[in-house]
Amino acid sequence: MIASCDDRERLYAIQWQALWLGRDGPGRLLGAQALDQGWLHRLADPGDRLAISFLGRTWASSPGDADGLQSGKTDEPRVSFFTADFVQASLEMAPDAPTLEVKSPYVQLLPASVAAAAAIVGTAALIGALWLVMGRWLVALARDVLRLAEAAHVFRASFRHGRARSLLEPLSARQDELRQLADTLDVLMQETERRHEEERHHAITLALLDEAVLELDLDGRLLSASPAWKRIIGKESCSCLEGGSLSVCLHPDDRPLWDALLESFGRGEKLRHDVVLRLAGEDSETQRFLELRLALQSESHGLRLYVIARDVTEQRRHQERITHLALHDALTDLPNRALFSDRFRQATALARRQQTLLGVCMIDLDGFKPVNDRFGHAAGDRLLIEVALRLKKNLRDADTVARFGGDEFAVLLVDAKTVEEIIATIERLI
Repeated sequence: MIASCDDRERLYAIQWQALWLGRDGPGRLLGAQALDQGWLHRLADPGDRLAISFLGRTWASSPGDADGLQSGKTDEPRVSFFTADFVQASLEMAPDAPTLEVKSPYVQLLPASVAAAAAIVGTAALIGALWLVMGRWLVALARDVLRLAEAAHVFRASFRHGRARSLLEPLSARQDELRQLADTLDVLMQETERRHEEERHHAITLALLDEAVLELDLDGRLLSASPAWKRIIGKESCSCLEGGSLSVCLHPDDRPLWDALLESFGRGEKLRHDVVLRLAGEDSETQRFLELRLALQSESHGLRLYVIARDVTEQRRHQERITHLALHDALTDLPNRALFSDRFRQATALARRQQTLLGVCMIDLDGFKPVNDRFGHAAGDRLLIEVALRLKKNLRDADTVARFGGDEFAVLLVDAKTVEEIIATIERLI
């Protein structure tokens, strides 16, 4: 828009914005920017000269010589500043928009084609220089990064620190974050190798032990087991291996005791406990016994039972043999005087409670010494064994026949109703 002020014409740029005026309805908010010398001064860079031409004349120019900026008298670049779309149609304007003309000492020093070629050459030269400087550094960096990756791969394959460390040695000459990373990786590999060796020695030790080390949850499910566990249970595959329940490996009569132990650990009533249980699937002659030493531990994933399991069948049988020899006659395998006395005390207490009778009979073999003297002690031993077998054969399982020594035997009759019953049994023996 062109406006007169103090007999001077000025050029303004007009912008408008739709505005709601309430009861007066829609309206427009107009804004005017004077395109004068002060505005161009703020817009121009040092050394540049700017001017605005419109309708064949120069309306404003930045401070300095504006010669050659008049429209049509210069080859300097021209830039359309405003278009007619921003000006109201009712205003008097020429079809052309105002033009911003620029005169700069840095423009048109060279022809456009030469300037473009020079720019390309300069850019290529700069890229080449950067590659010479940065490219070698990037190649070295990539090579060292690959060394790190290779060292990690080699260590993961063998868990041996020596060869992997040799791959990291060239990085010790660096003075940047990559060396710090290599040092950190070196320390990490050393610690990992140490722990791997500890675990390997631990596994070897567990494999050599006769005892099995088990990890159970509080439901009795087997989470892990050392190699000795398969040797103890004597099976390569069964439901009481890892993932199965330990209860199925136990004798049916011992499972209630095992379940009660798990419940007591679950309630926190026990922290440690030792117990001997029988394995399932064995007859009385080949029955095997398992000693379990249990300890409750709190882990990050919950409470766990750690168990040391040991086959104590041989120890149990050995102990039973010692006890049997201590209470039985070595020749006839009959109870000796100590066991007979213990059973007599028990029978006496039972007879008093039940109001029954019991009888005691002492038997001595007549003429036994001449048999030993004439036929030898071996014949005498066979005679004693035969007497013992016949006495046992004619007695009930509840009764007891014992050898006190030499040719002297004792018989304990229990749960008798009458004296005549006791007399009849003794006469049958004799």
